Amino acid sequence: MILSLPFFRLFCLLLILSPFSWGGEITTPIMPLSEVKPGMKGEWRTVVSGTTIESFPLEVVDVIPTFVGPKQPVIFCRALDDHQKDIGTVAGMSGSPVYIDGKLVGAYAYGFPWPKDQALVGLSPIEEMLKVLAYGKSSTVMGQDGSSIPAGAPGPLPLNQEGPRGLKPVPLLLSVAGFSSSVLSDFSSEWEGLGFTLNALSAVGGNEDNAVTSHPEDSGLLAPGSAVAAVLLGGDFKVAAAGTVTWKEGDTLLAMGHPFLSQGGVRIPMASAEIVDIVQSYETSFKLAKIGATVGSFFQDRLTAMAGEVGVFAPVTKLVFNVTTPKGDVRSYKGDLFQNRDLGPLVAAMALSQTIQSTLDAAFEQSYVLKTRIEVEGFAPILQSHVAYGPSGASMLAKAFLSDFRLLLNNRFEFPKVKAVTFDITLQEGIKRVELLEVQVTSGKPKPGGVLELQLKLKDFLGPIRKAVVHIPLPRNRPKGAVELRVGGAEMADVAYEGDDPRLGFRSLGDVITYLRSFRSNDALYIQLVQEAPGMQLGGQAMADMPKSVFSLYETPKAWFKAGFLDVQVLHEVVLPQGGSCVGGPCILGLNLDT
Repeated sequence: MILSLPFFRLFCLLLILSPFSWGGEITTPIMPLSEVKPGMKGEWRTVVSGTTIESFPLEVVDVIPTFVGPKQPVIFCRALDDHQKDIGTVAGMSGSPVYIDGKLVGAYAYGFPWPKDQALVGLSPIEEMLKVLAYGKSSTVMGQDGSSIPAGAPGPLPLNQEGPRGLKPVPLLLSVAGFSSSVLSDFSSEWEGLGFTLNALSAVGGNEDNAVTSHPEDSGLLAPGSAVAAVLLGGDFKVAAAGTVTWKEGDTLLAMGHPFLSQGGVRIPMASAEIVDIVQSYETSFKLAKIGATVGSFFQDRLTAMAGEVGVFAPVTKLVFNVTTPKGDVRSYKGDLFQNRDLGPLVAAMALSQTIQSTLDAAFEQSYVLKTRIEVEGFAPILQSHVAYGPSGASMLAKAFLSDFRLLLNNRFEFPKVKAVTFDITLQEGIKRVELLEVQVTSGKPKPGGVLELQLKLKDFLGPIRKAVVHIPLPRNRPKGAVELRVGGAEMADVAYEGDDPRLGFRSLGDVITYLRSFRSNDALYIQLVQEAPGMQLGGQAMADMPKSVFSLYETPKAWFKAGFLDVQVLHEVVLPQGGSCVGGPCILGLNLDT
């Protein structure tokens, strides 16, 4: 028997997608791209309310063989119903399957913003979408499995990739629930830098327990045309991207018709979803989605589709927020954070900021102590403590955590398995702020082996000036370099140990964790006696007064790794707890220890 070219191509595709590739067989009737002709009429299926799948007529306009990349085709279609002409492209329609003569042709994936009396859409051909399955099922959370790319399989491209004359992927609108507009605004620039637009109205609370638990009654909802969501944060907060299932056989499915994060092999929690309604907009209408229970995970995120499977769950980081009010009442919030270098820290920081801000009844007259515990598999916990006050303080704490968590997850050695992050937040009445006004030496001329007496003038917020006396032992032998006395907050104290760039001295994930553990709390003043002694920040630790021969090893271009360089060595440090955020200073005094 002689096979025609279209059937030969489909036969080869079925061979690629044999059980050896993804563990199943394709039984869905498929129309090869070569058989799709202008003027053919068909239908696309999607949910516009609840979970009921509805059909809408369309007509093929043409097939463009090269679209977002070489040999990456798109099928142009025109929606025929008047309602779709009015509302145009709808975010959340991505992945809606299109059928001609009962055969699956592709998925609704591209559209023109600002349409006028027409609804032209671009389809990702199902043949191209099925190639995503040839990558196999990733066991990683970041697409770092290092697996080879099968010949002909599409690679990841940015979601904002434009086609001819502004044709764009139908947005996977990042839906959020449980966040105030002020928090979203505060972090909007971070999201925009990653290519996302947040919409606080495009998701409403769904199943409160969308943790990593099997929900077989919900997995049955994931038929072609059903709403599906990629969940970045579940639990008491919701951050998810909703789209539509294109194809499903057994427990394996394809959805969206274009990428979400363009990160290749992934493990992103996958949830069922319901559609409340379609919100119409002149620029881009969108589905108002209700995120359901987690039923599995997406394992590929590629140019033409996301691939997922029911019953296999992505690893998540447990977030716990415990808030203690001034009256002693305790409120707790929980979330399941998907594990990702770029978005994971940002989503967690948003949840922290929202938790703090939602507990401030009188934002300008309260302070809060934040104690953070980060549990990384194979290491002792990272413990940190900070104090802040007022609404700007909530943002400051959240963004400080964002910086630290990014440093941890984006280390160049290995992706850490963060099991849990616990935030203990204690609210206090009033503004807990201590300002350093002045430092005086009150013990006369300093001598080697003697004791230096200092008098600090401090002022509490709306309080009187008070004094504190501190004694600093001086070294018996005169230090080699110049000696200084430094008084200030945590930021000043950390600099003495960090040098120009402590990250240069990291040699392992353990070094990064050691460095993060070393951060001092900002609720204390630090008095440091330092001497001029060039050193290095190596392996997350300060190494002062190093021989010149050691410096030469790390300064050469052939060095295995770099080191951060230090200017001083800390001879003695005194910590003076204040119970509030310490500001002012630093005060620096030069000391003459000549005998």
